[in-house]
Amino acid sequence: MAKRHVIQYFLELENTYEEMKDTVKELQEMAVKGNLEESTFLEAKKDLEVIQSNYERVAYIMFLLNKPNKQEKESAEEDVNKQWYDYLKFSSKEAIVDESKDALSHLKELIKEAQKDDSNGIC
Repeated sequence: MAKRHVIQYFLELENTYEEMKDTVKELQEMAVKGNLEESTFLEAKKDLEVIQSNYERVAYIMFLLNKPNKQEKESAEEDVNKQWYDYLKFSSKEAIVDESKDALSHLKELIKEAQKDDSNGIC
């Protein structure tokens, strides 16, 4: 995988992350109005954590790709880098993007259902 592919992949996840932030605003508005049940909140929280962790993983990879090479700090960072790579080796890039998109779409469905329940008078 070339560096440009990693950048393109990161931008895909970044778009999902930005869309998630907009969706969270809707969730916050519902919570302020008191139209958000605890079960809906807990389910939404799981989806948010998936999207955030995927974004953070790839952001860290971008950091590693763009950092300058310094030999004296290399050995200390190798352990951290190995942990990240070991963690990521079980996921394909498509799986991570799909997982984030699925979590975002589930989050949006939760909000729609909660808004629908609110318009029907159910809280």
